[in-house]
Amino acid sequence: MLTLLMASLLIGSQTKVAPYKHKIQTNFVVTAYAPHDLGVGKITSTGHRVKRGTIAVDPRYIPYGSKIYVPGYGWGVADDCGGAIKRKHIDVYLSSRHSASRWGRKFLNIIVITKKKSRLFR
Repeated sequence: MLTLLMASLLIGSQTKVAPYKHKIQTNFVVTAYAPHDLGVGKITSTGHRVKRGTIAVDPRYIPYGSKIYVPGYGWGVADDCGGAIKRKHIDVYLSSRHSASRWGRKFLNIIVITKKKSRLFR
């Protein structure tokens, strides 16, 4: 009886639906920003603290909270926006101005995983 109960609990826990279900790989312009850049504060537009992994996006194209993989940077979260960030352009956060200027402007094939479809999927 106990084994049957444990099996039903185990099966029930494995039937969770993954919250991130839309994935796309596409080319984007990727630039970088740093703590002391003009207009950069310590808090993102969604109210979180700016840190490594924070990515600024155009929320009309990539919804806030989306997971993004950027080659040469790693995984981050769409958690901020910027005045110059439009359409297929993202800005990755780096800890120093020197690192951000060395990053430059790159055209990269990024992976975006979202909870809901966005303009990228149209």
